Amino acid sequence: MPIFTGFSRAASKEKAGHELQQLEAQRQAIAERIELRIRSEMQNIKASYFGIQQSRLAAEAAQKNYDIVADSYSQGSLPIINLLDAQNAALLSNQVAANAFYDFLIDYMNVQRAIGQFDVLQLPADREAFAKRLEEFMKSVKTN
Repeated sequence: MPIFTGFSRAASKEKAGHELQQLEAQRQAIAERIELRIRSEMQNIKASYFGIQQSRLAAEAAQKNYDIVADSYSQGSLPIINLLDAQNAALLSNQVAANAFYDFLIDYMNVQRAIGQFDVLQLPADREAFAKRLEEFMKSVKTN
């Protein structure tokens, strides 16, 4: 009988049980934050991927517009300010398309960072398998 210790063993055991529950709750919260970050980064990479496509379409449209305006200017039906505006729009849309690609690469690295796995540290076969899984995911998201 722990008469002389004032039942401190039971209190210590109960305290350890509470600490264990607290640590389990913290572990669960951390796991949920990691999962949330991975999901968030996957949404960012999905948006970046579609941004590449949209910016390329915009760049093509701006280039076609520039070609039409340049042709009209050469025939003398438009002033030079319209030509300069179309040229500026084409240049800016090309820059946006290039930036969209780099934004995708940044988001791709953020996904890899979130999952704790980097391409440069993998074998070529593992890298290809990961790229295929990511591509399948992107295609499945695109159809949904």
